[in-house]
Formats: sequence, structure tokens, C-alpha cells
Amino acid sequence: MTKRWLTVFWVLAILLPWQAQAELIIEITGGTEAALPIAIVPFGAEGFAAPEDISEVIRNDLARSGRFDPLPNQDLISEPHEKAEINFKDWRLLRSEGLLVGKISSDDGETYQVQFQLFDVYKAQQLVGKRYQVPASGLRRLAHQIADQVYQALTGEIGVFSTRLAFVTEIPNADGTKRFALQVSDSDGANPRTVLQSKQPILSPGWSPNGERLSYVSFENGKAEVFVQEVRSGRRDSVAAFKGINSAPAWSPDGKKLALTLSKAGNSEIYVLELATGKLSRVTHNSQAIDTEAVWLPNNKELVFTSDRGGRPQIYKVS
Repeated sequence: MTKRWLTVFWVLAILLPWQAQAELIIEITGGTEAALPIAIVPFGAEGFAAPEDISEVIRNDLARSGRFDPLPNQDLISEPHEKAEINFKDWRLLRSEGLLVGKISSDDGETYQVQFQLFDVYKAQQLVGKRYQVPASGLRRLAHQIADQVYQALTGEIGVFSTRLAFVTEIPNADGTKRFALQVSDSDGANPRTVLQSKQPILSPGWSPNGERLSYVSFENGKAEVFVQEVRSGRRDSVAAFKGINSAPAWSPDGKKLALTLSKAGNSEIYVLELATGKLSRVTHNSQAIDTEAVWLPNNKELVFTSDRGGRPQIYKVS
């Protein structure tokens, strides 16, 4: 779902029974010991009311990361919307390291102008500030983008709030059977959308580096089979349907290859598939061990994988 992990555990709580409009809930069960206090002032509003509360989305994103502790709105000493309205001396009393203010306005309810500024309270300096014009449908995505910028400005690390989740839910039918749905959503679980439904299990969804395709394992044809699907169009291709195990697809950093775990030769081994040509190359050769769950290193040339060739599961590297 993303290339960089936050220092928290993200738990996807799948609600059973699943209803058609059920809410995907993401619960944080741990974070850093000393979360950074930050004041997020509700954005000032002019003209048509916005369909999304941008400042609240930003607040929830940062709190969910486990790295920030947003001050409750009732504790804010004032509600400034630009630097001229800020008395930094007063804000230092709250021991807040960062202060985020902003405005949103619209003359027609279709297009919105949004501006924000993030300040270092103790230095009274602006860390980042930008203006945007977006359609109403883009406000929530913009809020995630702003949260990413705040996160990076205060931690030095790239935020992941603008990324998306891919996950599988189990849906009970009225007759007692069940079906499986591969869904995608915003990083906070909002706007879930089903991209595939099946009566058989779906496993191991993974995003391509450009975020346009998903790989996954499906049992819809009576056996494990690896598919690659375009998220926007729904077009998909079966890329591995060999006898035995077809599992653990992993995208290369350049998005041109998939590492796979296959047992087509009788034993669980690591293979690399070139998606453009269909060329399949065997990477590991150990008939006495189970090699599985390969992951690419950033150099696009090496893989790490799990193997029990040493008598117990260990991590190995191969190029």
C-alpha cells in the first residue's frame, strides 16, 4: 500500500456481518511514546459550505499516525486563519510545537479555493504554506495531501496519507454462504470501492509502484491463480496459473516485474515474471527447502525471501 511505514501499527477492523454501506474502521493500537503536540485550527470558511471538513480530516490523519497529538478544539486559545491574526506568545503557553491555520472559500459550491500555513510556534516562522483550487470532489484528497506536507515538515519523513489501501473483506450471504470482495479506499478507510467480487478467497493484494494496478491471488477457477488488474478500468490478466502453488506476488520497484512463489517444478521456489513479455525466470534452486514471500530491494536487482533451508525459517537475499 505504501513504500514507507509509519512507526505505528495499522489495524484494519473488518466488520462482520458486512453491510453494503458499512464503514471501514482503522484503529491505531500503538504509537510513539512522545507524540508531538500540534494545534490545528478549524479552517475559516467563506461562501458555499464545503462538503468536507478539511481541518478535521487533517487532524485525524496526523493523530492516526501516532506521531502527533492534536490539541482538542476546546483548548485552542483563538481561531486565527492567517499569520497576521496569530499571537505566537499566547500559543507557546499551550506547548504546541506546530500551528496549522487555513481558509476555504467558494462562490459556486463546485470549485473551492483552499490555503493553509504551518508555523513553528517557538520560532514564529512559517514552515510551509500553499494555495489550491480544487473541485468539491477533490477536497478530501487535498486534505490528505496537506496532512502529508505537515507530516514531512515536522518529522522530515514522507507522509502516506495520500496513498490508498487495498484489502479483502468477507461478505455473508442471506443463504449462509459467503463471498469475498477486493476493495480499495483512502488511507483512512474512507471512500471504499469494490474492484472484484468472488465466491472463492482472494489473497495478497498489492499495489503497483504507480498505483494504477493491483496484483492478487484468486481461487475463483478452483485453484490458486495470480492476476494483475487495472484499478480504473477493471481490465485484468491471469499471469500465473501453473500446477501447484501460485502465490505471493510482489512488484519490482520499476513496476515491470513480479516476484512469485511457484511450485510448478514440484517444490516451492522463487520466480521472476516480466510482465511485458511473459518471460518467467527461476531464481532459487533448492529442492529440499520451502522458498517463499519474496520482496524486492530498492535497487530493482535483488530480492529477499523466506526459506527454511537452514532448518528453520530465515531471511535470505538473492540477485
